[in-house]
Amino acid sequence: MWYPSHVARAKKEIRQNLRLVDVVFEIVDARIPRSSRIAAMKQLLGQKQSVIALNKADLADPAVTSRWVQHFAELGHEATVVNAKTGQGVPELIARARTGSQRASTGQRRLRPYRAMAVGIPNVGKSSLLNRLAGRRSARTGERPGITRGRQWIRVAEDLELLDMPGILWPEHATDEATDLLCITGALPDETFDVEVVASRLLGRLGGTAPEALTERYGVLPGAPEEALTAIARQRGLLATGGVPDTKRAAQALLADFRSGRLGRVSLEEPDDELV
Repeated sequence: MWYPSHVARAKKEIRQNLRLVDVVFEIVDARIPRSSRIAAMKQLLGQKQSVIALNKADLADPAVTSRWVQHFAELGHEATVVNAKTGQGVPELIARARTGSQRASTGQRRLRPYRAMAVGIPNVGKSSLLNRLAGRRSARTGERPGITRGRQWIRVAEDLELLDMPGILWPEHATDEATDLLCITGALPDETFDVEVVASRLLGRLGGTAPEALTERYGVLPGAPEEALTAIARQRGLLATGGVPDTKRAAQALLADFRSGRLGRVSLEEPDDELV
């Protein structure tokens, strides 16, 4: 199984630390808001105030992201569009941490700073967002999923502290579709899956929903994913011994292009009537 061994412990830690905070920032990938949510979050939070942060909004289709905000609102969830690179949405998160506090609504005198907890699956940009919130490199970041290994308090403002929890995945994510999306976006380490299979599935998705993204980057590609990977390998000069197209390296290049936004702003999930 690709689920980290610390899942149960991290889940317990979140429950234990909820009493220390006033609000929870639930950070998700704006390209896959459903699949990148922690499935058990509703049961885990209980009555605790929370805000869904649709991070990496610069990589997602803005029209689709707007529909997600509306969708979450219809379900009774607050959601904010966030871009950790530019700071978009950060003031809104800070304001909601203050106004969402029960102490703020009751007018009680503050004996400590407002406190928020940041939770999310690996590689949704949680640490980068916390660095933006704090205005410095206070949280550890990296390209490999799960680099935040323990909880840490981060001072955002004189009256606001953030508790960063390790990135975790719930077993409820183990559907074929969700697993594909988590692999495509980099939530799971590449060594845990067949990159050629996943890249082929990405080609199939983009061929149906955003074919122009592929054409602009690689030119006209064959319809069959396997042939398309061969064409990408030739176009990028990714050749093995004897000049044979290296489709594995082509698959890795395709996934890297998608994850970095070089294929444009593409969303892989749209809202529907499914409960979230």
